Amino acid sequence: MTDLLVIGGGAAGLMAAGAACARGLTVTVLEHNPKGPGQKLLITGKGRCNVTSDSDVREFLPYVRHNGRFLYSSLYAFPPSAAMELFEALRRELGQVPIVAEDLGLLFDSVRKLLADTGLPGMKVLQFAFDPDCDSEYLPHNHIENCVVYPGTHDNATLAEWLTTASKGELAKAKAYLGLNRSEGFAAGMLRGTLASCARLAVIPAADWLGLGAEARINTPGVGQGNWQWRAKAGAFTPALAERMRRTCALYGRCPAKAEEAGAEK
Repeated sequence: MTDLLVIGGGAAGLMAAGAACARGLTVTVLEHNPKGPGQKLLITGKGRCNVTSDSDVREFLPYVRHNGRFLYSSLYAFPPSAAMELFEALRRELGQVPIVAEDLGLLFDSVRKLLADTGLPGMKVLQFAFDPDCDSEYLPHNHIENCVVYPGTHDNATLAEWLTTASKGELAKAKAYLGLNRSEGFAAGMLRGTLASCARLAVIPAADWLGLGAEARINTPGVGQGNWQWRAKAGAFTPALAERMRRTCALYGRCPAKAEEAGAEK
């Protein structure tokens, strides 16, 4: 009998399965790839992948298949304690370098502490915000000024695609939270929610301003072909679109408003 069913045998799925097994649960992993689970790890970096574990290095290495000793020198050459030294050295040599920390996914307390200690801005992705069962840190009311907000990154679906693939619960929460409506357009409402965040910087992919769907996705993690090929068509960025972008950004204080607009607000 299975206690937990994990759909997808990629890195995240295998980590979830391993964590559940460690707690004594019986786990079944479903993977559609006929070659079996773990194939995405072979695609990432030509056989290399990120190592994510909160275990002590000495406890972790014996579980690495084949010869885990090759990781020993790397992990001890740059332990977590050295990360802060690196950022302090960067500040001494280069001043305040504009670095954004990709703090997405499962974060250990050590990562959160490093982010706080360095003062680097993290990332908030609106597409991750609408889990109906929690008050997500990605929801705009939980944002802080020292972060960068995105409707989705190059690794995510475009907004138009996300709106067709999100769960019913996610869509219901997004509609209620942002007041999404058909007259404005659901994707336009998601952009509004992104720009209205208190985050110091908002990054909007071009495909989302253009309202494009799956055909304009930039990258699908774990897929080895077909990525980074989308190009905007000539003439896509019209004067009308440029004006809409400017007015929307000005409304939320992300660019200067024209004199007549500033006067109207008063």
